[in-house]
Amino acid sequence: MHLQSVRDGPARAAGSAGRLLAAAGAGSGLAALVAAWACCLLPIGLGTRGAGASIVVALDGLVPWRWPLLGVSVVVVALGWLAHLRERAAARAAGYACTNGGRRLTPLLLGLATVPMALAAGWDALQPVVLGWLEPVAS
Repeated sequence: MHLQSVRDGPARAAGSAGRLLAAAGAGSGLAALVAAWACCLLPIGLGTRGAGASIVVALDGLVPWRWPLLGVSVVVVALGWLAHLRERAAARAAGYACTNGGRRLTPLLLGLATVPMALAAGWDALQPVVLGWLEPVAS
């Protein structure tokens, strides 16, 4: 059930902002994850599949961007969570007990945006394990 009124406009706009920030955070988190993988995992994986040296050299250019991309991702996702929590607080203060499905999508997107961020941030610890799994493939 969804309660809608004239006052629903600002809450809907805040939900849209949260979803937009979640999507931007997921994109920058994925970019940071690719930059983290660019030093070792992607060249090995692509090399075993016949990729040329030019692809490996291009990937090497992403490595310095890992931490700046991760920083942007953290800020954007944190802003997304803030917008979502403010929207929920405003809805509760206005007496809305029910929300629409779109407002349930925002925390899901924000939660999914944290996965590539966590992988990119912890990649230095995860890399030896993943490369150990790939050794039989590369041999």
